[in-house]
Amino acid sequence: MWSSRLRSPSTPKAQLVKDEERIVSNALVTYAAKLITGSIGFLMVPFLIRSLGEETYGVMGVCWSILGFMLLVELGIRPAVMRQFTSALFKDEVDRSNEVASTAFAFYLLISSVIVGVLVITGDRFLDSMNVPAELAGDAYYTLVLVGASASFGLLGVPFTSAIFSQLRHDIEHYVLVAKSMTTAILIVALFTLRDPRLLAWALVDSFATVSVFLAFVWQAKRLCPSLEVAPRHVTRRGFADVAGFGTYTTLIGAAAWINMQSGPVVISYFLGTAAVAHFTPILGVMGTLTPIQTAFLAPLRTFITKAHATDDWGVIGRVLIRSTRYSLLSTGAIVTLLASVAGPFVGVWLGANFEDTAQVLLIWCVGWLFQASTGASYGIYVGTARLRVLTLVNTIIAIVSISIGVFLVARSDWGVVGIAWGMLAAQVVRSTTFFFYSSSICQVDKLEYLKQGFFGPGVALLALGASSLGIQHALTLHPFAELVAAATGGGAVFALLAWRVGLPADDHRRVQSYIDKIRTRISKGRGAAG
Repeated sequence: MWSSRLRSPSTPKAQLVKDEERIVSNALVTYAAKLITGSIGFLMVPFLIRSLGEETYGVMGVCWSILGFMLLVELGIRPAVMRQFTSALFKDEVDRSNEVASTAFAFYLLISSVIVGVLVITGDRFLDSMNVPAELAGDAYYTLVLVGASASFGLLGVPFTSAIFSQLRHDIEHYVLVAKSMTTAILIVALFTLRDPRLLAWALVDSFATVSVFLAFVWQAKRLCPSLEVAPRHVTRRGFADVAGFGTYTTLIGAAAWINMQSGPVVISYFLGTAAVAHFTPILGVMGTLTPIQTAFLAPLRTFITKAHATDDWGVIGRVLIRSTRYSLLSTGAIVTLLASVAGPFVGVWLGANFEDTAQVLLIWCVGWLFQASTGASYGIYVGTARLRVLTLVNTIIAIVSISIGVFLVARSDWGVVGIAWGMLAAQVVRSTTFFFYSSSICQVDKLEYLKQGFFGPGVALLALGASSLGIQHALTLHPFAELVAAATGGGAVFALLAWRVGLPADDHRRVQSYIDKIRTRISKGRGAAG
């Protein structure tokens, strides 16, 4: 899929070819996994709203947002750990990779203990400031503490997922998360059907699933990376310098991105009450489903780019930037364009006629996410090449402006929950424009050539998708579900044709056909062996 010209004494050509094949297979696994988990989440939202009521469901969103604020300190450490661990392992510095993993584990253990302690002591005050109803305060407090404790296992799993990702086995994460989603959904439906629905029951089930995921990651990490050893004796000053030095920038960038995406429920609850949060958090679920789809091939590229940077091969990195932008627009960009064009009937069928404001939020967020998709592997390039200083400053300023716009529109206008979405969109437009100029500059890619190869073909296909979907809805007067199916089918067919004819160049056609031929060969060999 990507260039195979990367060379190093410890990474032979055969291993690079295998890495490229894994990037493709990981993407396909991720798409299938997110289709499953996205469908489960899609069906669970209206079930939870009906079972718990809008106020109680809104409290769930408030709890996660409060916890998110507590986790801001770690947001950037995760990519730092993954980058430094992969870099050390690639250079055959096993002791150093273990120092990074062990020091990160110790750091997360400390942070987790502090977070849980703060939630136990002050959790009720946080909830009170968010206008949580008095009759729900008890359940909300214990839920907040419980999700904080279970989130600790998610943090402690970072060194182990870093080891898994260093082997380009990002697909394993999705296998585990599909199992988690299915198990959680089954248990929640059973509990809420057999007993009175309670917020605390949801928290208990989610905590059980999170701990199970942590144990699965530990097992897989030891299996795929036998050299990994997380132990107190590997916690060193050098390991702390590797993680903290690089993580300072990624933490600030992660915090800024989190503010843009996740601060909405807190602002809405403070000004409009928890019932209004129920009209906003479903869109977070939709966008959360899109995130792993976008990172299906982008996440493995961080590892690939880190290796390319170690050999100072900027030609490879430049080609990755162009191709990743094209593929991101043709995958995530297509989904958000279709969602934006059918936002009204989609939300009407999904949640009901009383959620018109939710449809507006979805439309605005889809436009913002389209700009996000246009950045391709830019962030992976910044992490893999350790070029984060300028980006940190820009992202921090954008985040402050974004939340200020959102607060002003929610508090000072009659736009309600839609105001938060406008603030996010403004920030995303500026952020994506900055990414375009900065990433093309550091990769030494001509900007006009970047526009031609990365944006032109996918842009034509996306415009046709949106226009055909809206045209079908305008021409038909049917039940919203029928309109939704017709628009998605017709728009999807138009997009598929143009994406193949215009969106992908001849080189990509050959790559796709070669990959299909390999799959057919494997199937034929399997049938022959079975016969």
